[in-house]
Amino acid sequence: MRDYQDVEMEIALDGKEALDALVAFAPIVPVLIILDVNMPKLSGLEALRLIRARDGMAMLPIVIFSSSDEPRDIAEAERCQATEYVLKPFDADEYVKTVQRLMRRYVGI
Repeated sequence: MRDYQDVEMEIALDGKEALDALVAFAPIVPVLIILDVNMPKLSGLEALRLIRARDGMAMLPIVIFSSSDEPRDIAEAERCQATEYVLKPFDADEYVKTVQRLMRRYVGI
């Protein structure tokens, strides 16, 4: 099992910044991408579509982690091949636990 110290995280403030980071780090491929539906400049669903269209990104775990429980957002995430759609909990402790669960599942920490 990995330790948090073994994991390098990159945080993007919007969808465009997330895509720019992905390009900047190429050919390094992240082990997990977490997107929110409601990101500025480029929504999480638009970013998801563009990431999936890139070579070598078909099997990359991409989780939509959002407060949106709109059926159209969930359906679009599924159509765009999100690995998982997770609703953000409102409770701070549950939020942290959910992120930790995602990290264990996809990153092994």
